[in-house]
Amino acid sequence: MPIILDNFRRIVLKYPTQTAVLHCRSKGKYSKISFAELDRRSDVIAGYLTDQGIESGNFVGVYMSRSIDHVTSILGIMKAGAAFYSLNPRTTQEQVIYTARLSRAPVVLIDDSALLNLQDIYNHKENSFNLTHYSSDVTSLFHEQIIARINEKFPLSRLPQVFLPKDNIPIREAIVPRDVALALFTSGSTGTPKGVLISHQDLYNRTLTECEYYGITRSDVLLNLLPFSFDVGTNQLFTALVTGAQLTILNSWMPADIVSTVKQHQITGISGVPAIWASFLNLSDSKESLEAIKSVRYITISGGDLAPEQLKRLGMLLQGTQIFKTYGQSETFRSGILLPSEYHLKMLSVGRPVKGTKISILNSKGKLAAPNEMGEIIHYGDGMMLGYIGDARGTARKIRTNPHQNKRSPYIQKAVFTGDIGKIDEDGYLYVQGRKDKMIKSSGYRIYPKEISDQILRHTSIQDAVVFGIPDKNIGKAIYAEVQLKENQELTVSELKTFLSDKLPPYMIPSKIFFVNSFPRTPSGKIRLAEVERKYHE
Repeated sequence: MPIILDNFRRIVLKYPTQTAVLHCRSKGKYSKISFAELDRRSDVIAGYLTDQGIESGNFVGVYMSRSIDHVTSILGIMKAGAAFYSLNPRTTQEQVIYTARLSRAPVVLIDDSALLNLQDIYNHKENSFNLTHYSSDVTSLFHEQIIARINEKFPLSRLPQVFLPKDNIPIREAIVPRDVALALFTSGSTGTPKGVLISHQDLYNRTLTECEYYGITRSDVLLNLLPFSFDVGTNQLFTALVTGAQLTILNSWMPADIVSTVKQHQITGISGVPAIWASFLNLSDSKESLEAIKSVRYITISGGDLAPEQLKRLGMLLQGTQIFKTYGQSETFRSGILLPSEYHLKMLSVGRPVKGTKISILNSKGKLAAPNEMGEIIHYGDGMMLGYIGDARGTARKIRTNPHQNKRSPYIQKAVFTGDIGKIDEDGYLYVQGRKDKMIKSSGYRIYPKEISDQILRHTSIQDAVVFGIPDKNIGKAIYAEVQLKENQELTVSELKTFLSDKLPPYMIPSKIFFVNSFPRTPSGKIRLAEVERKYHE
């Protein structure tokens, strides 16, 4: 069975001089790399890692900003026969250490942006792995290296400089499809991140599926806004590498920067999270901005959902642009997709199962739910994770016997129990209500926070909101909400409660509403719910 690297090599041979990755820098400046040069540089990285003793079964971390170097590192790790995991520069030192220890990564590749965050990491004597640092100057012949061992108490600035080895070290070719290709660390929005193991086979299948749904070809120019530590960012990277499309990296979520980049580079596809598209709605009064984004053929909404009112406004704003809604977890890659031709009819849905995937709903009795009956969403077929790194118990809780197994199809004997609550309607469309463990039991009622936050977001003055439950000795849990207003908007708690009183029953109206300037977010844009809730437990 072919893997990502096989397709990439074919693209290199067919289109060696075509731009593979373009990195937008400040004030209209950018750097770029061709497919042939990307192939050569990743060979050097692979040779370096092989020389360091990296082999099949090892993990190598990439702790960098999104850049050409980041892409080069990922490819080099895969060519060396190892598996990679990506970390965003916003990741804390503690998380760098945690992920390296969990994965037993002998080497973590870092760049200048990450180096600033690691000035005292060598004090952690209990850790032993290499930090390999190289400059982000992609115009140089190649990169100067700095090797740092964590258990050696040297300031990073004093470590010896060494050069990459010659690129004639053999590159491993014998990659088995079920070998681990990467680990995706869950967002940690509700707790400690877990390392989700994804095989070469599932990575390849998911990549080709997305290429098919989005119609990606060599002529496309894809705008990368999401970290490679996030499954959507990873998938977008590989869709470009296997089709010959250009990946354009922009390290900004500001709508004005997105519009400028789209105009300058004639972007045709953008993958974004709700936070990006919610802020994008502020462009509705700018005819110039709307004209500038006419080249965009499609966008995706992943990692959550927009409120219905926001989705309607986005559709009106981006007339002529196809909007794909997607649903999935790191553990499943992608489970459902709502096609542009369907979302006007099923706007509240996240679509139907993607190709090769099956979705079922289990009711509270563990039985197959009837149409429109709520229950836990389970995923089986393509896209299932291999398991969690170093967490056999967690894996066993997540991957369990499929209650709808088919003895003639061993591949679906197991299913991922997502922990999400939803329903499937009579037409086979999936609706996601929220997390099973975040259901609020208040005054005898079972309440899903999304039911409330969707209504809050209908108010035109509100940018974003999060709803959660806080223990209350009288009613079980009291409903709290934090709300972020749009710029230059004003709203009182009383006014918002009056607004909600026409849309929700009294028991669902939050007892406490707090206005905030911003939310703590993961690199993929999700609100860090655990961090929000912690304030009210202290």
